[in-house]
Amino acid sequence: MKNFSKLLIVIALLLTAFYFSQIMKKVFGFSATTFISSGFLVQMFLLISSFIYLFKEQISFSDFGFKLIKLKYLVLSVLFGSLEGITSIIIMIIFVIISGTKDVTPHPASTKGFLSTIINVWIIASLCEEIFFRGFVYKVFSNLRQKGFHLGKKIFVSIPVTISAVLFGFGHFCLLRVMIPPMVFGIVISATILGFIAGILREKSGSLIPAYLTHLMANVMGSVIPFLLKKYSL
Repeated sequence: MKNFSKLLIVIALLLTAFYFSQIMKKVFGFSATTFISSGFLVQMFLLISSFIYLFKEQISFSDFGFKLIKLKYLVLSVLFGSLEGITSIIIMIIFVIISGTKDVTPHPASTKGFLSTIINVWIIASLCEEIFFRGFVYKVFSNLRQKGFHLGKKIFVSIPVTISAVLFGFGHFCLLRVMIPPMVFGIVISATILGFIAGILREKSGSLIPAYLTHLMANVMGSVIPFLLKKYSL
């Protein structure tokens, strides 16, 4: 299958996941603030699609990215994930300030209880999205792994990493349904940056664990910092 056809299939899957969640939302009354949200349905759709591909193509779990990592990748994941989470907050603040808006709609996740945020955002969202983007999408385009561009002398960014990062970032435009545009644009940019970091670590380590930990820490920082700022009126 040609690479462009693969790209169209991946985009179609993402759109299908989104519209499926909207249908289920209307049928069962799910919302952004319920424990089982429309976002949760999207993530489950992406997770199931990834495993269908894995079994259909008879890919080993190890080759897909389910394997242990060296300690240095664990440290790098936590470090870069935390820094990216802090950076994402700064980017969103800049976009809001530039727009001049005062009606700052919070991320839907921030309106849920703390336990719900831990389960749905920190754990489930990070896991499902990394299995899909750094697992499924990366694997689909792995034949292009030798092509890409360099950031400086030591960092090579392959095409699979780039495609998975860009699609991951653009997927966050769905938040336009519930958030103001300036904040969404900030999230899209920060999510794309996160996608590149997670993708590079996934490629270097050969494992999805660094990608998941990076995503997890970014979500943790992105949730905790606004909570603390609001609590202490900073």
